[in-house]
Amino acid sequence: MKKYRIGIDIGGTFTDGCMIDKEGQVWEAKAPSTPPFFFDGIIGCLGELGKQVGLGQRALLEQSEFFFNGTTIVTNTVVQLNGAKVGLITTKGFRDTLRIARIQKPAGETDITKCVPVPELVEFENTREIDERVMYGGEILVPPNPDQVKQIVAELVNNGVEAIAVVLLWSFENPVHEFEVKKIINELYPDVYVSISYEVHPVIREYERMLTTVLNAYVAPVVRKYITGLQSRLKGFGFDREIYLMHCGGGYLTSEEALKTPMRLLHSGPVGGVIGAGQMGKILQKPNIITADVGGTTFDTSLIYDFNYHQESRAKIGRFFTGLTYVFVSAIGAGGGSVAWLDARGALRLGPKSTGAVPGPACYDTGGTEPTLTDCCLLLGMLHPEHFLGGRLKLNPETAKRVVGKLAAKLGWTAEKTAAGVWRLLVTGAGEAIRDVSIRRGHEPGNFGMLAYGGASSLFAVDICREMGIRELVIPPLASVFSAFGLLMSDYKRQYVRSYNYRKGQGIGPVNEIYEDLKKNVRRDLKAVGFDDDHIKIVLEVDMRYIGQFFELTIPVDDKMLTETDFSDNIYRCFTETYEKAYGEETSWAGGETEIINLRVTGFGVNENVVIREFPLGEANSSACFKEKRKVFLPYEEHWAEIPVYAHEKIAPGMVIEGPAIIEHELTTIFLPPEAKSKMDQRKALVIEP
Repeated sequence: MKKYRIGIDIGGTFTDGCMIDKEGQVWEAKAPSTPPFFFDGIIGCLGELGKQVGLGQRALLEQSEFFFNGTTIVTNTVVQLNGAKVGLITTKGFRDTLRIARIQKPAGETDITKCVPVPELVEFENTREIDERVMYGGEILVPPNPDQVKQIVAELVNNGVEAIAVVLLWSFENPVHEFEVKKIINELYPDVYVSISYEVHPVIREYERMLTTVLNAYVAPVVRKYITGLQSRLKGFGFDREIYLMHCGGGYLTSEEALKTPMRLLHSGPVGGVIGAGQMGKILQKPNIITADVGGTTFDTSLIYDFNYHQESRAKIGRFFTGLTYVFVSAIGAGGGSVAWLDARGALRLGPKSTGAVPGPACYDTGGTEPTLTDCCLLLGMLHPEHFLGGRLKLNPETAKRVVGKLAAKLGWTAEKTAAGVWRLLVTGAGEAIRDVSIRRGHEPGNFGMLAYGGASSLFAVDICREMGIRELVIPPLASVFSAFGLLMSDYKRQYVRSYNYRKGQGIGPVNEIYEDLKKNVRRDLKAVGFDDDHIKIVLEVDMRYIGQFFELTIPVDDKMLTETDFSDNIYRCFTETYEKAYGEETSWAGGETEIINLRVTGFGVNENVVIREFPLGEANSSACFKEKRKVFLPYEEHWAEIPVYAHEKIAPGMVIEGPAIIEHELTTIFLPPEAKSKMDQRKALVIEP
């Protein structure tokens, strides 16, 4: 009988695994990541999970019902600009759309003449126009010439393009021409990937629609190689069922859907952590949470307000403004593998360069020669060299001291002071990322608790809370593999968007017709993957703005037939309230005319809830979990201190531990600075007063 559900999240340094059975028992594991396609790391992680239940990888997979995957492959491809060679076919007269783009200027620069061109995803010679035209209402004015299309496609293929994006004017109103072009390409060159805007992002705004479709083609070949390789590798170990992948909107896709719209795998891994945090917040009855995830290459943070995670439309990836709607995660390039260095002024810096899994931090003795955050933590005494990764990876303190010492010599500091400076840089940078998700969006961090997870977050989380005035910190069970755990907590999610301009008084009938059509499409998709009516949830929304504004807000709508009164009263009132929450009190335009530009329908295939066990409260005496005393260089006090070390696995619910102290978990380390106080709750989460 199939009894396990497995979530695997692939990070830049480690591959995390989480497994749960039908009774709610949970297992966690880590293995080093193995770029570029990471399959060996996945199999290694499965091996570590299997050992805990007495099974090899094959037997484990044969007994597993679901396999969920979070991957950074799309994010990395876009950030590193190493995607496929793409061709673009568009309507005559619109060849320059990608080059015109949205205005780009350096941060803080007020001179608009100092614009910085966005990176060129499509060589200009591979951007081609065809004679076709659809009017804004969907009427066909000029049909495409098949011979012209065939000639252009042949020229693009001869130029070496691996994928072709097709973005025609007003195709979201009438996609017939895009489908005709796609059919011609498929018949002539079936191995060339085709991305058409109607299937990727059929929404108004020409630039975002074109860029999103081009990016979809840009990442498609590498995603196809990754997914087919993963399917083949898992099948070789006996798993021949569907593989599900986390997408940027906070749900999961089938592998077939991911191959069709691979751009939706953006931020796949970090989003899994946010979904897990939202579910954990409901379990712990904590509605307002700021997440903190320090991994191998980045610090990621997001905000959950009133149990709801924040979604943002027109996602920005690097310097690209796309049309994607995604769970908003703010990230900085600072993690365990991030390199410490000196800038041109001689100031100490951290990241964004990372050593990644290969060669890794210098203290791994696997070829790394540059000082990293992990080397600094080892030098400060925060990490035990024999206990890292459950003792499977030995760290070399002498190597860490040597590489950090070289950096310290340039500063005229001691190695310990330099390592403490790097520690504080991480805390300061994390604070800036948290301001991005909170203060800059109208939320005071002090009104939120922090939920910290990821391999290295537990070291820095208390100091980050102090930096931001956050008064409660929760380190959940499974913190070190929490994004993998979040994959298991997610639902299947499918969203349809249709552009439609509606203003008060013009007749609500077409809006209701579009909603009914979109709801039918969503239910069809959910039932196709096995969900019945009892496990389907439908949510309706509109994208709304004041007439003349460039940006809009997404507003919830009741799942019923709408009337003119609903729009003028309920929806308008909700828009005004949301507007003032986003931009401040009394910023709404009293009496201002509004318009709807997009209609959204989101369907959720609701999975069975994962049970988190509760344990009885015990005595508060922490002596039973005491391990030893260790010399640690306190990074803010800048002096050595001998502090107690406790074994996480021996801490019972109800136990209280006061800082300064270290709590060692097999897969992570928790640091309590002086005056911090920790108590384990009944679900084995550590609740800390910073």
